[in-house]
Amino acid sequence: MKVISEPPAPILAIRYGIPKRGKWKRIVVPVHLKQTTEAAAELAASVARDFKCEVHLLCVCESQDRAAAEERVGDVGKRLFEGVPVKRVVIDADDVEKEVVRYTAESRADVVFINAGERIGDVKRDIIRHIGAPVMIASVLNSARAKS
Repeated sequence: MKVISEPPAPILAIRYGIPKRGKWKRIVVPVHLKQTTEAAAELAASVARDFKCEVHLLCVCESQDRAAAEERVGDVGKRLFEGVPVKRVVIDADDVEKEVVRYTAESRADVVFINAGERIGDVKRDIIRHIGAPVMIASVLNSARAKS
């Protein structure tokens, strides 16, 4: 968990038993209303451009936050994913892990990109443990170093 929690570079976590995938066609990027970094979205945008992938920006929120969530995924999509096919998805729910895992399976996503800060929180750890797709963990610290 230390390597995943404090990655020195982006890490692709693949749970044992996940079926082998060919070329990535669909990427899911969970977007949180209060996240302070976009390292995962930036990396996903670069990969999507290089490999001509479709990106699904997914925000799971409570119903009273729906308008803010729609604005957030719209903003991220517009700023970071120019020239990339983007689907913006907002789901009203309170169990983020369950909805990210469910949406990834239903959308037949090939990979999920998430941020890693100083440590992986419980929700992200549980997503990595239960999801049926590889998870690219983008280091927030590494992203900050690259920009300086």
